[in-house]
Amino acid sequence: MSEHVHISDVVGLTIQELHMTGALRGDEPLLRIDNSAEAEKAPFRLDAAAGRLHRKDCRAIPAGSRSALYSVWKIGADEQELACPRCKPMPEPEKPPQESENSTDLLYGVLSVVNQFGGVLRERGQEYRKSSVGKVLSAQIEGMYRGINERERNVLDVVLASLEQLAVTIRKLDENLNNAHDMKNGSSKPDGGR
Repeated sequence: MSEHVHISDVVGLTIQELHMTGALRGDEPLLRIDNSAEAEKAPFRLDAAAGRLHRKDCRAIPAGSRSALYSVWKIGADEQELACPRCKPMPEPEKPPQESENSTDLLYGVLSVVNQFGGVLRERGQEYRKSSVGKVLSAQIEGMYRGINERERNVLDVVLASLEQLAVTIRKLDENLNNAHDMKNGSSKPDGGR
């Protein structure tokens, strides 16, 4: 397998393999996302039939428009022309921008921890697995695994295989970074200077 294979490729290929072997049956999705509960919490509704923007509980929403309502979380100042004259939905004032959490920063943080403490984490993991608490946890996980149906087990196996591939990718990336660092600093040891 190439060093440049992405985790999404591994997941996609594994899902295809499960379909080909018949482990995933029917056209049922692997993951169903129903956002109706979250959509109900939105503060505004857009009546697509009448082109009106209402507050969630506005009494001026026509009964015939109930099936044409879309949940709206935020309205802008330019949408005021669509505002219902009865409930008068108003845009929320602009909040100062906050520093967003960058997923790339999280990945580099994980790489940093793995790079600095990988050996220690591996040793601690082995010790924990052999301890009485680790053995109990292992038995509980195995019991849960046996208790799920074949479809859920297949999906879980795909996730675990993806995590394993991610660990391999992180190790290769760490090796490549260390080798590049050693070459830059003039190390001539065949093992990368370790």
